[in-house]
Amino acid sequence: MKNNKINDLEQTIKEIQNQPIFYLSLTSKELFHSNFLQWLCSTDIGKTKLRQLLEIDDLYSFGREISGEKIQVEGKNKTPKADLIGYDELGNSILVIENKVKDIPNQSQLENLKSSFVNQINKYVILSFIEPYFEIKEPFKFISYSDLRKELEKELVFDKEEGYEIELLKDYVKLIERIQKIVDSYNITGDYNFTIQSRPIFFEQLNKINFWENYQRAAGGYFREIVSARIRNIDKFQSILSNSSINHQKATINFYFEIQDFEIGIQLENNQFRRFIYGKINKECVKELIAKEIWFNNKFRLDRKINKEEDYRPYGSYNMKEKGTFYYQYKKDGFYKKCDHELDTVLRMIVEDLELLIDENFIAKIKKIIKRK
Repeated sequence: MKNNKINDLEQTIKEIQNQPIFYLSLTSKELFHSNFLQWLCSTDIGKTKLRQLLEIDDLYSFGREISGEKIQVEGKNKTPKADLIGYDELGNSILVIENKVKDIPNQSQLENLKSSFVNQINKYVILSFIEPYFEIKEPFKFISYSDLRKELEKELVFDKEEGYEIELLKDYVKLIERIQKIVDSYNITGDYNFTIQSRPIFFEQLNKINFWENYQRAAGGYFREIVSARIRNIDKFQSILSNSSINHQKATINFYFEIQDFEIGIQLENNQFRRFIYGKINKECVKELIAKEIWFNNKFRLDRKINKEEDYRPYGSYNMKEKGTFYYQYKKDGFYKKCDHELDTVLRMIVEDLELLIDENFIAKIKKIIKRK
């Protein structure tokens, strides 16, 4: 990032830090903005502007955290909640808004909302600073916070003192304008260049306003979408699964296969390129896999000492309770230093390792060890 871009970023962050309304938003970004919109709809000027933005003439009020009907998701009963439900004057539900500030829009979450509210509502809005990476189809519509800002700032005179309600609205407009500047500075390319090691100055700046995690979600989500699409274009990898999350402020991205009662694949987290196996598997299985160099081996290591008496252990693990244990190793050469890699480079590494997992004989060896232990 060039110096002038860093200076612009620092200036925008200082402006945000000078706004009292920003500190009110820190406890929960989605909740704050949803609550603000609920209050806005209770005012005459806010109701008018929201009707115009959402193209709903009979919008009268908003309800918060409203549950829909129970639905089946992966064999389990779930009751999705809408961030905002719009009502007409008679109290009829006319709109669902999924509000994304800290997180980014998620396609499966949206589909669950639609299934849960299908008997009540036929209009759904995604409100976010970042446009979804997937195709948006009816009945969903994307509205950016920039669209909201432009609608709210119409007819506002920013150099004139007015009543508290209008001054609060002006301050909110300034806040979302500055947040959008921050989001626009992300410069997400699809490459694996969003680690703390590759962007230390950016990390330092975004962390001042608690936005590094938002950047990780956006950049990691985009990387996952592109890589997943590219892998699935290879016929033998049609069954590949993927997901992304945040772990200790780091994007964690998985590409894996489900095999009987365990998952196995590649995980990227910050500067670590990991092989993993996940399920109800005990550590004796892992030790045998390492000894026989089946998936785990001495090229993928994690030298972690558990206590003063124990030798270094060449794998890491997370106890996921009823779901089992997540075991992993990571490469110690060629990936972890600066960790700024082009998409094609990392994609090639992922595909080369996944090739092992479509070899039936290779998987049979892993199954045999797990079953025996």
